[in-house]
Amino acid sequence: MKSSFSTPCRLCGSEKFRPLFEKNNFQIVACTGCGIVFVANPPAPRELQAIYVEEYYRGSGSSVGTVDFIKDKAFFDTIGREKADYVRRFAGTAPRTLLDIGCGMGCFLGAMKAAGWTVEGIEVSAYAADYVAKNLGIPVRCGTVEQFPADREKSFDVITLWDVLEHVPDPARLLRHCRRLLKPGGCFFLSTTNIDTPFFKLFGKQARIVIPPSHLYYFSIPVLKKLLADNSLEMIDFCHEPLFVNGDRLWRRCEKMWPVLQRLHLSERWPCLQWGFHINPRDSLRLAARDGRWSSQPSADPPGA
Repeated sequence: MKSSFSTPCRLCGSEKFRPLFEKNNFQIVACTGCGIVFVANPPAPRELQAIYVEEYYRGSGSSVGTVDFIKDKAFFDTIGREKADYVRRFAGTAPRTLLDIGCGMGCFLGAMKAAGWTVEGIEVSAYAADYVAKNLGIPVRCGTVEQFPADREKSFDVITLWDVLEHVPDPARLLRHCRRLLKPGGCFFLSTTNIDTPFFKLFGKQARIVIPPSHLYYFSIPVLKKLLADNSLEMIDFCHEPLFVNGDRLWRRCEKMWPVLQRLHLSERWPCLQWGFHINPRDSLRLAARDGRWSSQPSADPPGA
């Protein structure tokens, strides 16, 4: 694939990059201007969209996905409820309008709908968008946020980007479109990768978050603050997302790598594999921000209440 080293950084415009390593035939570099880490030779847009087919969400085939969202639905529903609680902590508990960009299989949207919110989704995967519409009864637009109608500008109290920013070819442009759709004084939430962790420094390309071409960008708190500030969004909170690990999911990953293990049927024989625990490698960030035209202090009743 053709190198993009001659292309200025999409965040700061710098043309000076420091090579870090190569993985899966993709070159990972760091911008010396702002510090963001990214894939210098990303696939073409059509190649990127081809990643997010059914196999990606079922953890099968040649897709880079490793998780089965159907088998693990209860697990991801729990994560969706946790994120819903986080959103209501800063956006208030009264039902509002919400747009989830890159909604995936709809676990978070389902939790917000159950709380009485008016919710919509955008998803590039036709498979995932169809699943959410048919199984959860939630309107989902199949496509990108750039394709959202102009007459919907400033129409959402809350916009969320859960584990999306690292997947897109131009994070700065995505944030600009989010800002366009967000109501004045609205709240914005995202989760993404974090390179400011000992695991990234120690393991480099073997770190679990380094999975090109699915992950194209790798962030840190200073980079995210700049990205938000450039779009008149002020960070009001951040935390490191914990990782829940259980034996069943680990075993099924082993089965995928070594299919012969499927013959043992341990998931059915050993119920204890469902037990799990939380660890925090600090390589995933979750943050809340608010439109810069509103107070930076957290409030249960922001504008629009």
